[in-house]
Amino acid sequence: MKKRRAKKRKFVKPATGLRSQVPVGRVGPQGVAYHKGFVYDQLRFTCLTIAHMSKVNWDMVHATLKTIVTANQALTLPDGVNGWACQCLDQNGRVYILSYKGIEVALYFKRQLTEIKLNPGDHYPEGVMQDPSEAWQRLDIAGRSAKQANVVLTKMHERIEDENSLLTKRVNTLQQLNDKLEEEIKKKDKQIISMRSKAKEVSHGSCSRNGKSHKKGRVVSIPKRVSGSTSKVRSSGVATKRRA
Repeated sequence: MKKRRAKKRKFVKPATGLRSQVPVGRVGPQGVAYHKGFVYDQLRFTCLTIAHMSKVNWDMVHATLKTIVTANQALTLPDGVNGWACQCLDQNGRVYILSYKGIEVALYFKRQLTEIKLNPGDHYPEGVMQDPSEAWQRLDIAGRSAKQANVVLTKMHERIEDENSLLTKRVNTLQQLNDKLEEEIKKKDKQIISMRSKAKEVSHGSCSRNGKSHKKGRVVSIPKRVSGSTSKVRSSGVATKRRA
């Protein structure tokens, strides 16, 4: 008997598809999202423990840490009931870790100190450490890491350098434009000075001509007026004699 060949089933694409419908690092309600080749997404991730602290607890911790500046003050916080704990991490007593409800919130480190003895005749220097509490340094665990802070600083430095280069280019272009404008202003000033000198020459020439013409007119007009007046007088006298 001949063997019957089984029909191949057609692949039916699921309605949800093969891609995950949720952001990376999370699991949706449909369960694990599989990909081609049966490679599943990573379901484990790492984060800071202090990031999961509630806002109420973090506000209380933040307000408390403002007044705690040394490890000696931090040792007075825990009483076995309020959730505070302070632990020494080294044998010399220079490093202390402060935690609240099992979550580390601050690190206190005592910096290295050097004692210097003054010799006779030496002046007491200014700015020396007078308060022993200034030797303690508090590290904010909830802040940025050294790498993140370095990345931020490098980006800021690069941005400032770019802005500085742009500003220097702009200053150079403005300086060149200023030089061109100053040259044009000098040329215009020279033209104005030459035009003013020409205008003065023209005005002096016209005034001198007008003065000569006025003088001649006066000399000529006086005898005419005198002669006219005398002629009128004479004529009037003759007429009176004739009438008489």
